Parts: sequence; structure tokens; C-alpha cells
Amino acid sequence: MRNHSCTLAVILILITHLIFGQEAVIPSGNDLIGSGGSINYSVGQVLYTQINGTTGFTIQGVQQPYEISNVLSRDDLAENIYIQLIPNPTTRKIMLTVMEVSHGDLSYQLYDLTGKLLKQNPITSVNTHIDLSNLPTAIYMLKIIEDNYIQKVYKVLKI
Repeated sequence: MRNHSCTLAVILILITHLIFGQEAVIPSGNDLIGSGGSINYSVGQVLYTQINGTTGFTIQGVQQPYEISNVLSRDDLAENIYIQLIPNPTTRKIMLTVMEVSHGDLSYQLYDLTGKLLKQNPITSVNTHIDLSNLPTAIYMLKIIEDNYIQKVYKVLKI
């Protein structure tokens, strides 16, 4: 009888290694339903995969490299100048669109998260292309400066 119990315990332990379940313990998640479709998500999952198609790609998982974040902004600039940063995240370059460029002395500065200045140039036209192709995948801070004062700071994600 004891032999059968040990054999059964060993079989159950081996079977549990064959069962594939959740890869991570996640603290939260939700389902969203709208007129264009539905999506479900979870928060806290570490692993993700990318599926490429002919018209684009989808990244599955929680660690999505998508975030457009205005870290710092002065209210008076926000009223007078429209700034758009696309695409964010990017793989090669971003385009900084600034309406009303003649407003003042505008420039940008690109920093890594250690505070090292990587690029800086004046903004002289409505569209300014910033090449990130030679930089590694990381999060960068893009500062918009007007007349030597920081006006806005954006997080830029290079994937």
C-alpha cells in the first residue's frame, strides 16, 4: 500500500510539470469593450512577444513599449505653442512638430536616463527630425527649451 502511495505521489509531481499554466502571477487586469472591438489586458506580466504582419505589428504582453508622457510643462507655453512628438515609441527617428516656431529661441536637448546630453539642436522649422538609429534601445528624455528655459520634457522610448 505504501509503495502505491509513493508511486502515485511521484506520478502527480511529474504530471504537474507537464501542465502549462500561467507564466507569471499578475496583480491586476481588465477587459475593455467598445464600438471598435474589445481588448483584455493584465498588469505585471514580465514576458511579451511581437507578432509581425504585412500592415503592422502587435505586441502581446504587459511590458508594452508605448508611452507618450509630458513630464514637465509650463502653462504659458502650452497655451501658445502646439508640440507633437511622433512616433513614440520609435525604432529609428522621431519627428518633433512645433507650431508657431517664431515664438522664441527654441531648441531641443536629448538626454539618456543618467543625465548625459546626447544631442542638441535648434528648432528652426515646424518639423524637426531627430535621428535615434545609432542609440540603443532605452528611455530618453527630450527637453524643449525656449529662451534658455525648459518648457517641456518628454519621455521618448526607443525600441
